[in-house]
Amino acid sequence: MTTTTDLELLPACGRHGTMALRPLDRQTPEQRWCGVWYDCTDPWCRTATLLPSPELRRQLAEQAEAAAAREGAIRIDMSRSVTT
Repeated sequence: MTTTTDLELLPACGRHGTMALRPLDRQTPEQRWCGVWYDCTDPWCRTATLLPSPELRRQLAEQAEAAAAREGAIRIDMSRSVTT
């Protein structure tokens, strides 16, 4: 059931306002896995918004953790002065 609170949280196009839920038959399997897509209702506007799925959020968090671990492993401490 949709409530007023739910409607206030729906994405909106910055120029045209209203966005509509993208029909599932206009989405690839990859897009459906990524989450819920909304498109601007103006036929000439190409604005779209993604509300990410829990799976996508989890994958992005894992990638960020892996990147942070790699950066930590090769971090160079430039705070020490070297004298010769």
